[in-house]
Amino acid sequence: MFTTRLRTPLDPGNLLHDFKRILKKAGLPGTRFHDLRHGAEPIAGFQLSPQVIVELLGHSQISMTMSTYSHASDVVRDAVNEFGATLK
Repeated sequence: MFTTRLRTPLDPGNLLHDFKRILKKAGLPGTRFHDLRHGAEPIAGFQLSPQVIVELLGHSQISMTMSTYSHASDVVRDAVNEFGATLK
């Protein structure tokens, strides 16, 4: 999924190192790279159909996706919509 400028596979250790450096530079708390997946799904959930999200996340069944990621509350939905408005 991630490649170098030469289009060769990116070393996972380098990716993690860069990710941690970017977080620190931005003043954000340390987090696992995998946690980005959990943050992106609610945003995608407001724009994409559940079946598309299942395909993107690589789950074999929609029930897995919905039970794992259906925790987006009205507060999260409002925050995502507000954030989206700032990107326009």
